[in-house]
Amino acid sequence: MKNRPLFILACLSSLLLISPILSGCDRVNTFVQQFQPAGLPELKEADLKEFAESITVRVTTNKSKSGGSGTLIRKDGSRYTLLTNAHVLGNDEAPYRIETPDQKTYSASVVESVKFSDNDLVLLEFVSDSNYATANFPDLTNINASKYVNIGEKVYATGFPFDEENLNFTTGTVGLFPQKTFKTGYRIGYTNAIKKGMSGGPILNRFGELIGLNGRHSYPLFGDPFVFQDGTRPSETEREKMLPLSWGVPVEILAQTASQFLNPPSQTLTGLPSDIETKAKQSAVRIERKVGGGSGVIIASHKENGNKYTYHVLTAAHVVETEQDYTIITPDNKRYTIKPGTEKKSESSDIA
Repeated sequence: MKNRPLFILACLSSLLLISPILSGCDRVNTFVQQFQPAGLPELKEADLKEFAESITVRVTTNKSKSGGSGTLIRKDGSRYTLLTNAHVLGNDEAPYRIETPDQKTYSASVVESVKFSDNDLVLLEFVSDSNYATANFPDLTNINASKYVNIGEKVYATGFPFDEENLNFTTGTVGLFPQKTFKTGYRIGYTNAIKKGMSGGPILNRFGELIGLNGRHSYPLFGDPFVFQDGTRPSETEREKMLPLSWGVPVEILAQTASQFLNPPSQTLTGLPSDIETKAKQSAVRIERKVGGGSGVIIASHKENGNKYTYHVLTAAHVVETEQDYTIITPDNKRYTIKPGTEKKSESSDIA
């Protein structure tokens, strides 16, 4: 069968439109939007703060009221799963107490089926009839944190400090991301001011995706946390750069250990919802570039000469502000390279 040319006009990741599946092409003209992993839009700081607060809980134990923080990651019916640091629980036994964003308190237990070995993570679960938000995750298909943690990237972290009543929301940037992981799983060095008690709280990127958990504050007073898993240590110069940073555990460890908790439980859809889901899968495309990228939706198609078709996709215009090649990945996993400079932009809105 002959390849079909694809003409991409634009794409908005939030649109849900019906179009046929693309089957191939030789050349592409495009108007595309900046790519966000998992197709999420970049959020304003106020929205990030609100979302971070909605997924962060306080964790306390029977023996200690200080405890720490936790991050809600999954809802399965009335059962919630949260991720926190193992050191938050210490040697205390269940039940543990979870205080949710609406100030309700629940009894929680460890998910015994998941063992994180020596990594400073643990899963807890509790039951509630209330509806709470859960974390979004970056694309962890290849389980490679270097694809979702970038030095210089802005990050947001929350948690409940020991000596404060309210949740603390902080902003900062990724300062270091060593090639090797430290013992107990730490790898993300970031400039956010993390206090005692914020351990287990989420580290979010600008799309509101969970990239890691807080766990260590800067300038540790005891021990030497800067020992890699293979037993080696950073140089003194490297160590001096590490000391002023807070450190977090990347979510790739969760992906490697218990990937089933990255996704919501599957639901069987019927009728109209099922039809909509099917059409959405057929019309959605992924847009990648060397730095960043996005997702798109096919909004129209028409037949040209012979068996050739033209397809149109809608997106925000700011993606084409950077002069670099793009790759369109269609629902059948075929890839098409697109050259910049052929886009048509709206003068009154961020649409191309």
